[in-house]
Amino acid sequence: MSYTRDCVPVEQDVILKAIFTDACGLPKDIALGDIDNDPDTPDELLVDIYVYDPVVLDTIDWDFELENGFPSARDSTILQTNIEEEPTRIATGYYEITYSVPKVLDDEGEVISGNWADVWVERDTNGEVIGFSIFYFKVEEKGKWIVQKIGNNTLIVILLDATIADAEGNELEEEIQLTYSTKYSPYYASPDLMRLECGGWLDQIPDDTLSLMIHWSSLEANAYCKTKRGRNFEIARTKFVLFDASLRCLALPADVGGKSKSLGDLMIETDSNFERAFIDLKERRDEWLRVLNSGGQIVPGQSFGSTFAVPGAERPEIINLGRGWHKPQNVRFAQPSQNSKFSLVKKGKKKYGYKG
Repeated sequence: MSYTRDCVPVEQDVILKAIFTDACGLPKDIALGDIDNDPDTPDELLVDIYVYDPVVLDTIDWDFELENGFPSARDSTILQTNIEEEPTRIATGYYEITYSVPKVLDDEGEVISGNWADVWVERDTNGEVIGFSIFYFKVEEKGKWIVQKIGNNTLIVILLDATIADAEGNELEEEIQLTYSTKYSPYYASPDLMRLECGGWLDQIPDDTLSLMIHWSSLEANAYCKTKRGRNFEIARTKFVLFDASLRCLALPADVGGKSKSLGDLMIETDSNFERAFIDLKERRDEWLRVLNSGGQIVPGQSFGSTFAVPGAERPEIINLGRGWHKPQNVRFAQPSQNSKFSLVKKGKKKYGYKG
């Protein structure tokens, strides 16, 4: 976008506009002339435009500039040098041109801002100056800002210094620390659910701390199993997270806030050690960990061993290798007394099965 004279940032474009009038103050167009003395090229506007930065303007001598061809102009070059860069005619006597403001630094490396000047010089066909007008536009250093993107799993700490005072000079007198956290992910439980499961001994632990414990336990749950393979997966993952986070909270040096802590049906007396509590919590955690590790395919108390064999379900090739079992649909097994090989048809491959 292009800016106006009111304010233009450094290294941005500004539209410089000027109105030319005659002796009576009426708008008049700038004359055209064959500046390059080439009849094959279009005539050009008989006007030059010079730009001055604030450093030069502080000590400018316009008579000297006029007599010597405006040598102190920015870069000592005219803005209008060919037909493509000459001002655009908007209406009678009304012209505009776009100028890109360069970055000008002082001796200390700071950007120089302030009022710049653009001088419009009208000439006759012989190149003699008919008159000139000085206009100004304001240049400011464009503010810089850094957009900090705060993602998930981030703890924000705000420290208010003790010397911060209000309009009347009243100071805080002590440093104040404010903390909050962004959304945790993964997050497979909630402080409310944890308090419901564990009881009142968590009352002295704030929600932010519980949330952090739940997040770390959820990360650990993902390390064991992220893929659902059974109907008990979600509940196993939540139960594991609750008990694992409870173990973490139980290790906190927090005031119990009463005579006892309760975790479900678990009671922890304040005059005893927490060894038994850790053992009980760990047993519950480990039990749900087994269910979670199976992808939710077993229930608490069930082993990982298969309960029945399905021949060829996962590896059909084992049938051809002679290591399969007879299908229960084909063989009615009696109370097993021995494990032997037999075939259902003559000359068929013998496979293992139980025969009564």
